[in-house]
Amino acid sequence: MARYWIALASRDTAHAAVRHGICLISGGRPGPLRKLAAGDGVVYYSPKEIENGETLECFTALGHVADGAPRQTCWDGAPLTPWVRDCDYSAVAETPVRPLLNSLGFVAQPRHWGRTFHRGHLEIAARDFEAIASQMHRAA
Repeated sequence: MARYWIALASRDTAHAAVRHGICLISGGRPGPLRKLAAGDGVVYYSPKEIENGETLECFTALGHVADGAPRQTCWDGAPLTPWVRDCDYSAVAETPVRPLLNSLGFVAQPRHWGRTFHRGHLEIAARDFEAIASQMHRAA
């Protein structure tokens, strides 16, 4: 049975992951990627445009984990070789998070919603993933 995840990354990192067809979670550490399985859904939440850049607060990419194990790769000229999983992405539009907050079950305290995303990644219910995906597809 598929599981569903939110990954925290800046917009530029999420877009680079889409370009390369990979999923990068928690700065490329291998542990979080081992939780993912083929067919799992992943949505990127981007609090900023670039790391230490302007505030964005949008869902920026949506995909499903492809077959294959976590692997290390060098991408976009980065000096590090983060751990990644292959991922198939959908054509979607960025979607602001704030209008969805009251309808998402994983947001326990809408007033302090930002704390929910600070873990770097989190598992969410299928209905929450579908609500986000639906909004992202509708906006595309």
